[in-house]
Amino acid sequence: MQKNRSSQRGTAPAVLVLVSATAWSFLAGAWLVLKHPQLAGQIDWLIVRASGITAFALLTAVVGMGLLMANPRNKTQWRLAPKLMPWHRSLAMVTLSFLLTHLTMLLLDHQSGFGWRELFVPMASGYRPIPVAFGIGSFYLLIITLVTAHMPRLLPKGGWLRIHRIAAATWVAAWFHGILAGTDTPAIAGLYQVSGFVLVVLLFLRYWLVADSAPAAQKRRNES
Repeated sequence: MQKNRSSQRGTAPAVLVLVSATAWSFLAGAWLVLKHPQLAGQIDWLIVRASGITAFALLTAVVGMGLLMANPRNKTQWRLAPKLMPWHRSLAMVTLSFLLTHLTMLLLDHQSGFGWRELFVPMASGYRPIPVAFGIGSFYLLIITLVTAHMPRLLPKGGWLRIHRIAAATWVAAWFHGILAGTDTPAIAGLYQVSGFVLVVLLFLRYWLVADSAPAAQKRRNES
């Protein structure tokens, strides 16, 4: 019975995230049409852009939750891990689903000029090769992060966690890809600015608190 309840608690965030992200993606597509009326007849390209924007927004939330759970104060004061972990996992899988949608629609949209080689081989694209290479790198890093997170016993002790930290690089690569490769970057510049600011603050708090708490911990050990 307890196992079933735990499974239900783990499933609920996944369903809610998927439904919310899908709705948000449709809204992003509608917003793109309002900003760029010429896209109204290009449904494939709209799905490409909407799924890409949604995947980036979800990835920002995934990395942000990871930084919150990795914060030293989370272990002693906040204790957010039991609440955030189901959402963290669900967001990660839904992020991957929207990213795969992004890649699939690029492949199906014959006007995009993207084939298998352009999608998976860095610098093979004739369209903005360096920004596209950032996107390809982000995809590979995300796959590595997700696979190792689900198979920690196959790695040396603590190995999965060290690999898991490349999620920050996954987000950075996705950020540069979105800014430099997106045709509508000026219209959604606020998304990149806000997401960058939020993660920089969380990153600063994560490592500033580590450095700040070390002398205090050493002082307590000396006094005991």
